[in-house]
Amino acid sequence: MRFPGYRALFPQQLDPAHLDKMVQTMALVARMSEDRRVIAPHVHKLGAAHKPYALAPKDLANFKAALTAAGKDISETFLPVVAPASTYWLLNEYYKSDEEFVYALADVLHEEYRAIIESGAFLQVDDAVLMHEADTMLSRGQSWEDYRRWAQLRVDALKHALRGLPEDRVRYHICFGSWHGPHAYEPPPRDSIDLVPQGNAQDYLMEQANPRHEHAGKIWEDV
Repeated sequence: MRFPGYRALFPQQLDPAHLDKMVQTMALVARMSEDRRVIAPHVHKLGAAHKPYALAPKDLANFKAALTAAGKDISETFLPVVAPASTYWLLNEYYKSDEEFVYALADVLHEEYRAIIESGAFLQVDDAVLMHEADTMLSRGQSWEDYRRWAQLRVDALKHALRGLPEDRVRYHICFGSWHGPHAYEPPPRDSIDLVPQGNAQDYLMEQANPRHEHAGKIWEDV
């Protein structure tokens, strides 16, 4: 929702056109469980014809201007960008294989990652899906081996996206245990934690919002 304080404003002060679009959006969301293709973007061809960071210079200029006004230096800040694993909602309708698609996406992300680091900011790679996709896949009857293959491909693609970039300017943020639903099939941290340090980052941030895994913090002593 892009309207500040929308609870107080709704519905009296919102433009009727915005209300109409809101209703349409809610209808689409309601249908998503029946057909995820309704709102999932379709992917055609990435690469040379794609302009992955056309807005990045403008975005970075605005960010720097805001920091200057606040008396802050960009070297003390970070900008977040999605990880390859967390683009799972994109539907591939062009590439011949999942691997080809994921690596094409990694090439696009590489340019945005590089632009952020070259601006002087830290890059934070946000990965909301790498861990919880295990829960999704196992709940659908797929195997642990199916998940590991899915995850390893995307971790390898992340390494490809980070190629040549300074590790000391990269943070890797992974959500774990914080999705809204029954935690019936979430992976034991010890069985999946080896995926995380492969991300070629200096710093790792992992949310573990499920108290069942509070004890699991000790595994970092062994990783």
